[in-house]
Amino acid sequence: IYVQMTNNSDPACYDRTSFEIEVYPLPKVTYELDFNLCDEDSDNTNDTLMNLTNVNSHLSTNYENESFLYFESLIAAENGLPIITNPENYMGSDGDVIWVRTIADHGCFAISKVNIKVTITNTGAYNKTIELCDDFVEGISDDQDGMSEFDLTQVSEDILNLYPASIRPDLNITFYPAPFTNVQLQTNMIRTPSKYRNTTANTLDTPERIFIKIENKDNLDCAGMGEDLYIDLIVNKTPYFELENQTICTGNLPQPIQVLNPKDTYEYVWKDADGNILTIDASSSEIAFIPDEGEYTVTATDTSTNLNCSKTINFSVELSSSAIVKSLTVFDNLKSNRIVLVVDGLGDYVYALDDGSYNNGNSLDGHVFHNVKEGLHQIHIKDLKNDCTTIHKEVVLLRFPKHITPNHDGKYDTFYVYGGDNLQVLKVTIFDRNGKVIAVLNKNESWNGTYLGKILPKSDYWFRVDFIDLQGIVRERKGHFSLVN
Repeated sequence: IYVQMTNNSDPACYDRTSFEIEVYPLPKVTYELDFNLCDEDSDNTNDTLMNLTNVNSHLSTNYENESFLYFESLIAAENGLPIITNPENYMGSDGDVIWVRTIADHGCFAISKVNIKVTITNTGAYNKTIELCDDFVEGISDDQDGMSEFDLTQVSEDILNLYPASIRPDLNITFYPAPFTNVQLQTNMIRTPSKYRNTTANTLDTPERIFIKIENKDNLDCAGMGEDLYIDLIVNKTPYFELENQTICTGNLPQPIQVLNPKDTYEYVWKDADGNILTIDASSSEIAFIPDEGEYTVTATDTSTNLNCSKTINFSVELSSSAIVKSLTVFDNLKSNRIVLVVDGLGDYVYALDDGSYNNGNSLDGHVFHNVKEGLHQIHIKDLKNDCTTIHKEVVLLRFPKHITPNHDGKYDTFYVYGGDNLQVLKVTIFDRNGKVIAVLNKNESWNGTYLGKILPKSDYWFRVDFIDLQGIVRERKGHFSLVN
């Protein structure tokens, strides 16, 4: 810049000179920013000690070559007074505004507005124990593996209530399985905390620990976490016992039923389909008396656990019975003897003759034995459904001529009764149609059709066989035949 100085009284007198002007730039700064801080004093208020110098690097990229002054108002920043004298240990609150002079070489400065935002997340210590009974999930988990499904989010309300109501909507709670490094590194976060299945079987003595992290949605740099912020998960034992559907013989009602293979000592409650409690044995509730067929439940409760865990088994009771023989018909004195049985009952029956094997019934209502030899036989009827009492019936099959012709031609000259080798015949008594005794025969004897030495007239005659059964009891069998001259 050139300058000429002239004397106003004598314009011819003047002098000339020159000088240079240098303009220094203002600092390049961010003129407004948010200074996000975490409430580090754990008092859950929105004020905290802060180091204002931490904003320097955010205001200017040349902050290392610049100086800074801090003010509580714009007027103070413009005037340069009063300054904040303790910027490295300043107590500020959420919503405060700080004004900062960024001063470059030669005293040039720019003023920036800093909005203080204090985020509350630190709760201090929080821990809770959640206990459940071991559960059953088809295809995933049985009720004896120490596993169950936990809703971790049930603690969320408790945790949120530790904070002022105004910031609760801004908080986000997440859960991490142990170890604590999962929280620090943000690894293995539990994605569905409302349906979390514990990963290791645990008990009261060995709970599974879940750590909690609280973040503020407005400032994710602030997080409440620590090794004293956790949930312990405990799975209580569910009773184990077995009981299958029952089949009871009608003659045994009321029938005592006992649970099978219990792992421990439990308390049992037995009920019918209407909810009526059944009578239990005086010695143990493991045994109940079943009064009739139907649907029933038994519930076992483990009173040694904190939750009194229980398990219910549904079972049905079906009735069976021994066979009821409605008719037993013997068709003997034939080329092929047979015995026809008609039975009734609630069981599933099989049939055997003497020492033979059991077979299913071969008729609609029972069984027919074919080709039965003469003699004393025992029929056995067994119930397969519940092995109700096996029924035994004795029958005798005889062979005798249906008619005799005592004419001494060597054919049908005598009457006899054959009952096989095992039939202990005491006597055979022959009667006429009027009941008169005509003859009494010992075993293996025959009758020649005479009475008092004379051939009797043709007619129908009756006989009675007295024999000893398998129990040693004297029994009889009757029949008739014809005498033809």
